[in-house]
Amino acid sequence: MLCKVCCNTLQWIINPQSILHVKQVCTIEQFKHDSGFGNIYVPTQEQTLLVPVDRPLHMFSHHLTAESFEQSVRNGCSVCVGMNSLEKLPEDNPMIAELGFHSLFKHQTIRLSPHRVSSSISLYSRNHSTSYHTTLNGWIGPLDNFNVNLSPSTGDETTFRLIEAWLNTCLGSHKECAKAGRFVPPRLLQVDSAGNFRLVLKDDVKHGARYATLTHCYATDDNTTRLIHSTSKQFLSSQPLSILPSSYRDAFTLVQRMGLQYLWVDRLCVLQDSKSDLAAHENARKDIYVNSFLGIGAAGSSSPASGLFFERDPDCIVANDNQFYTANDGTVIPLSGEPRLQRINFLDEPLSRSANALEARFLTPRMVHFGSKIVFWECYGAIADEVHPRARHINTGSGRESEIDLFGSDIKPLHGIQYQPSINPIAQILSQWRTIVEQYTQCGMHSQDGGGRLLAHVTSKIKGLLEQKGVQEVTYLSGMWKNSFPAELLWRSTSTATRRVRDSAPSWSWLSLEAPISYPTLNLEKANASLLCEVISTPCNSDGTICNIVLSGKMVIAAVSPKTVLPVCAETETILEIKMLKNPDTGAGIADVQDRELIHQLHWSVHFDTKDDVDVGEVFVIPISTEPEQRERWWHIRGLALRQLDDDNFIRYGYCSLSADSEEQARALFKEVPNREITII
Repeated sequence: MLCKVCCNTLQWIINPQSILHVKQVCTIEQFKHDSGFGNIYVPTQEQTLLVPVDRPLHMFSHHLTAESFEQSVRNGCSVCVGMNSLEKLPEDNPMIAELGFHSLFKHQTIRLSPHRVSSSISLYSRNHSTSYHTTLNGWIGPLDNFNVNLSPSTGDETTFRLIEAWLNTCLGSHKECAKAGRFVPPRLLQVDSAGNFRLVLKDDVKHGARYATLTHCYATDDNTTRLIHSTSKQFLSSQPLSILPSSYRDAFTLVQRMGLQYLWVDRLCVLQDSKSDLAAHENARKDIYVNSFLGIGAAGSSSPASGLFFERDPDCIVANDNQFYTANDGTVIPLSGEPRLQRINFLDEPLSRSANALEARFLTPRMVHFGSKIVFWECYGAIADEVHPRARHINTGSGRESEIDLFGSDIKPLHGIQYQPSINPIAQILSQWRTIVEQYTQCGMHSQDGGGRLLAHVTSKIKGLLEQKGVQEVTYLSGMWKNSFPAELLWRSTSTATRRVRDSAPSWSWLSLEAPISYPTLNLEKANASLLCEVISTPCNSDGTICNIVLSGKMVIAAVSPKTVLPVCAETETILEIKMLKNPDTGAGIADVQDRELIHQLHWSVHFDTKDDVDVGEVFVIPISTEPEQRERWWHIRGLALRQLDDDNFIRYGYCSLSADSEEQARALFKEVPNREITII
């Protein structure tokens, strides 16, 4: 959201004198500040200025007091929160103080192009030594996809009507969503018109009956009601909902409102003190979620006692796309803050940190999530929320913001997980898989799931989809698809990573680490099109659990040292600069970073997997692929950093990045090095 002060200033700039208390404090030329003036945007002929060119560029009044500014930050203003993140100084900026304000506002321009509307803003504050710059991007989708009139609660009739509308659209318009399930879980909870519930067995439920599933977070000290042997007889008879924690009671409220009778909750439908029953339901998890009529996510709750529904102040929590401005030509422009500043983000909710929940979200055909501020919807045909009731927008990577274009895809789109659109259906599936892996490794349960158990059902579906698309001999190896090797090996970790026990997974797999991981490029089909090595074989151990990889390529030695171009900090302490590449057979230098332009020096580095792996000295590097940078200003070279063992095998120790001016130059870096077969264990 934007605070009223920012709204008033922006509206005044577009429509002068519309807000009387907004002031032009001085021109930009008159304002002197240590941070400088920034760049003034000059539109091209293809773009239309919404602010007249001849209007002087001014500094505008912003917040009068620090108290007003801090309240705006607490409310989540997309503009003010960025300035607040900067280091504060005790001394006031004398010029701003003399003008009588806490902060000033510089608006560079609002522009309308064929693909984008944006507003470039800089803030200057009394107690900050530098300015803060942000951009508000304009929505180019239909204006009826905005709802700024939220109700005071996420659990009132207004919200229920919206959920009902989502459900009806899903069932009536989405081909993939409309598939009816015939599976019934071994146990379900049935609610009656009197507001009581009881446990019912599968044989007592009509075949194909519709049921909802509840996905929620667990608290470590949670002693709420559970199904165990001593309570199973009690639950088979009618019980008042009042004995249940708030999240379960609220879920029953929604179930009744949607015209359903049955609800599945793991802690109330699976014997928690029976290993055999837990194991049986573990095997049935996929069927339980896939055949659920409606998934309910307690996204904003950290425990069952927290409840699904939250009270809220609509003026403070409407997502950033709630601000509309009318330009001189009558154009209505809704503006939103940069994604990194958006305060209402599904990934900030407690449920987003659960690997169990990620699996449930992926498998359940349609799901409604009750967040701490707004309600979210997910199904094969749409991802939406209360502010964007038809569909949330995504940045497709082409500079165009649009409605999500994955509706009807083979994999259900998920909030907070941005896929790389592709016209190749196989590449699309693998891209979505990698984004799910990235999110999975950020989940708390990942630490207790070393073998990737919670991805098993997801893996099974991905495998089936690839086979449907005609991929031959689909093979899953330690968290990766052999069909995408060797480019799939190009992942990297964060500086907080720790290495698991060696036997848990091969070193080349992200499962060997306890850490969030990311893929520098999700477009692996492009990376695999310009390979610098090849996979010879993937021999497995005798028990078939851990596989080695035999690669053939031009391995070199990289001399590495702490970064000299960029400062070393907590986020970069596992990144060392490559100073030189050497021929491993002769020791002769084949490339020196000093011979490179600065832009290339920034990309010559090794990202070690963990702090313990960092080696200021020499490491082996095998380049895997080269591909053009997005704007094709240079070519990326990506590979693995390795360490040789006594048995002449290698283990992965990191991710390597290099760059060159062209593909020819990239390949020429290694022309003097002979091909070599190596085994990575």
